[in-house]
Order: sequence, then C-alpha cells, then structure tokens
Amino acid sequence: MRWVEPLAGNESVLDFRYTPEHPNYPLLEQVRQSGQPALSNTFELQQGGMGLAYYVPLYRDEPGQGFDGFLLGIFRVEVLVDDLLRNLPRHRLSIDIREGERLLFSRPTADMLGHRWTVESSVHLGSNSNFSIIAYPTRSLIDGSSTTLPLIILITGILAALSLCYALWLA
Repeated sequence: MRWVEPLAGNESVLDFRYTPEHPNYPLLEQVRQSGQPALSNTFELQQGGMGLAYYVPLYRDEPGQGFDGFLLGIFRVEVLVDDLLRNLPRHRLSIDIREGERLLFSRPTADMLGHRWTVESSVHLGSNSNFSIIAYPTRSLIDGSSTTLPLIILITGILAALSLCYALWLA
C-alpha cells in the first residue's frame, strides 16, 4: 500500500503487499482482468478485527500503459454496520447480518419474537451477493402496528347482514 488515509491507527499497513496467500488475492486478479470494481468477503484486518475491501482498478490513459494499480477502500464491519443501522429504532427490530452461514453482526432485543416471524433478504454489495440481513420483529412493533379495525369491520358486517336478513324476513 502506497498511500494510507487516515494514517493514525493504520501504521501497521504501511508498505503492505498482497501475496498469493492472502484470501483476497484471487479477487484482486479477477478485478484486474475484468476492469470492474468488486467488494471482498470479510477477512481479518492487519489492524485487528474483521473488514471488507472494495477494490477499484486504475488504468493509465496513455496508450500501451494499461493497468496501474488499485484504489482500495477498507471498511471495518462493526463500524460500517453501526453506521448503517444508526437511524433504525432499536426497539422495533432485531437484526442479524450474515455472510453465507457465518454471523457477522447481531443486534438482538429483549422482546424479540421467535424465528417463525423472521424476514430474510439477500444483499448485493459491489457485485458481492454473499450477504444477507435477517430481521426479527419485536413485540412492541407488533403491538404498535395492530389495530382493532378488522374486528370493527367484522362486527359491522355481521350486524348489516343480520339486519338485511331480518328486513327480508319481515317483507
């Protein structure tokens, strides 16, 4: 890595080089050959913790120069997910984020409903479709979204049908 920004806290990756043993090396080769940016799967960061890398291939405009390197965006999974879920009310949903079968992030709540209420959605990030979000509604969400309107409509309908039947019987 030539230029690291911000430098504070990332000193351990100065002069880092990808070797063929690195888990993202095959993805680097794929991005270089295709010319299309891509998001990696999670991997252990040099600074510690789990991270994601977004690789953008760079090319020179001069004829015959071709491929010049990569622009990398490295993201800590915990920070990225916390930023994404910051505005979601905590008492409404319990959230799990998975990469394949591996749990990356979990934000459970005390009044989470059982697994029969789950909603799962795959997430496509930067041509990577290995991620999924599983949401579990909470009791407070269900209570807040339930109304007595269906019961009122049922009782009104039954009374209207009985009134019509009684009017026909009198006629």
